[in-house]
Amino acid sequence: MLAGASVWKTLHPHLSIQEALPIQAKRQYTLTETQRTEQRASLRKDGYCFIPSVLAPETTALMLECIRNLIQKQIPPVYCFMYDLFWELVLEIDPILQDLLGEGYQVIPNAWTWHVDGKKPNAYFPPHRDVHEEDFIDEEGMPTLFSLWIPLTDVTTKSSCMYVLPASFDPEYPHEAGNWRARWEKEGHKPWPAEKLVHIRALP
Repeated sequence: MLAGASVWKTLHPHLSIQEALPIQAKRQYTLTETQRTEQRASLRKDGYCFIPSVLAPETTALMLECIRNLIQKQIPPVYCFMYDLFWELVLEIDPILQDLLGEGYQVIPNAWTWHVDGKKPNAYFPPHRDVHEEDFIDEEGMPTLFSLWIPLTDVTTKSSCMYVLPASFDPEYPHEAGNWRARWEKEGHKPWPAEKLVHIRALP
């Protein structure tokens, strides 16, 4: 779907689209020292971290309004990334990402926006691993690839919240996790033992 900036500005005239100058962060979000220590420990042990909302309510409200407007006009919601607002957020959470990943982290050009329609149960992701290379654990035991998900509405265990299997209970992590796709294609699906799956955690 190709269109000039003027078309997108017409859809959301109160949102900017920077065409020349670099995008600048309007604020900076940070973790406390205690949060930093706890989240890094969780990332090292269980392969994920869960940070309670730190974003300004007015920011998430603008993002949600934009996405809902796109959906209403039958435009895929991922086109929200036409607007500076969504890229500014990447810069605004940079201090948090540096705390978790280190100063040299890089952003992979792989972004998406999901609208979970409550009328379509089980229409989204089945259990899976996000894409990664075989060598995805550094010398300190930290993941070298990190998927970031930001819910814009309140989610519960009945309305599309994330579920994760902590790495400490994952029978394939980390040594067998890197080649899971090739193994699946060769051997087919092999269910995990039930005693492992009972450790799945919901992140409402």
